[in-house]
Amino acid sequence: EECCRDRCVPRNSCGVWSRLPSEGAPTPRFDHAMVWTGTYVVIWGGEGRRGDGSGLYLGDGARYDPATSTWLPMSTTGAPSARTVPIAAWTGSHVLIWGGYDGRFLDDGALYEPTKDEWISMDDAATVPPPGRSNAAHAWTGTSFVVWGGWGPGNRSVHGDGGRWSTGSWSALPPSPRLAARRDPAFVWSGAALWIWGGESADGTTYNNGALYFPALGVAGEWQPTTAEGAPSARARATAVLSTVGPSRVLVWGGDGGHDNGTYGAEELAVHGDGAIFDLGDRTWRALPRAPIEARTLHVAVMARDEMLVWGGRNAAGAVLADGAAYGVTTGRWVVLPDRGERPSGRIRHRAVWTGADFIVWGGVGARGEPLGDGARLTY
Repeated sequence: EECCRDRCVPRNSCGVWSRLPSEGAPTPRFDHAMVWTGTYVVIWGGEGRRGDGSGLYLGDGARYDPATSTWLPMSTTGAPSARTVPIAAWTGSHVLIWGGYDGRFLDDGALYEPTKDEWISMDDAATVPPPGRSNAAHAWTGTSFVVWGGWGPGNRSVHGDGGRWSTGSWSALPPSPRLAARRDPAFVWSGAALWIWGGESADGTTYNNGALYFPALGVAGEWQPTTAEGAPSARARATAVLSTVGPSRVLVWGGDGGHDNGTYGAEELAVHGDGAIFDLGDRTWRALPRAPIEARTLHVAVMARDEMLVWGGRNAAGAVLADGAAYGVTTGRWVVLPDRGERPSGRIRHRAVWTGADFIVWGGVGARGEPLGDGARLTY
């Protein structure tokens, strides 16, 4: 037993799900950007469906205010063009949207100020951005935006380069001598470095190596490899979250064995139900205990206080899942997430955030392959 809300109960009994309102919500979509600003959950872009079932790239969004549980509109004046899988980050004052795909891999973006509901262009004719991409490792460092790797032009092209944007200007990242080009790696910003691990090549070959990029070390920054000893098996689309409870550590879980067409439908796919913890201090790995949920990929994970929350995804047979679990960094144990209240339906290619009080899940693709326009919050 553990104590929550002034009573001692099994930890997974502490939470209850509630549906987000539908009035004012974005239209159904998946592979969208979803960012917590400290006040709003900002959702923008992604892919929906036309009436005839064909794909539709989206260039709109909305803001969700958890304090009032209401949706607010977002201006489209000055917004980026419509796109799916945009790369997004919170700068502390703006939502940064860059890259993505609209039939081409894009190399432009904009900054959104959520309080003023205003967009500002990132374009600067004096510098050249990195080639367009999606599914890349990225982070806001506190002073700049860093992006590396990702999916590039053509279905069989991936990037092994990157760029750094600061106050309107782009500069190239130095080459990484340790990392082959890849897309869909696990990544986090450690507070000092962009930590990158795993991912897959253009032909679906997966990796279990990684590196850290330190922007502040020298003029161009410095790459440092991570050990593969004790690391999880090779995979792409694993989730990674940063824990700062005690020593800073990265928790990696789930993912799949690679796939070369990017559709991720109901076909058989090797998926993983294990993971590991990487200690950023001594640079060592140790395995996570076995989770009480089945193996999955295309799930979400967030760090909530001292717990990693995992939810949704698909299993090896293609079944879409509507459950999750929490791993406690302090306790070293997993518990199944509660199903009390109005739990969201199963989904993949959705997004989630932790607000400090709520785990919020929204959008994605449902069990019948349909884009979803709903979500729920787990007050946990």
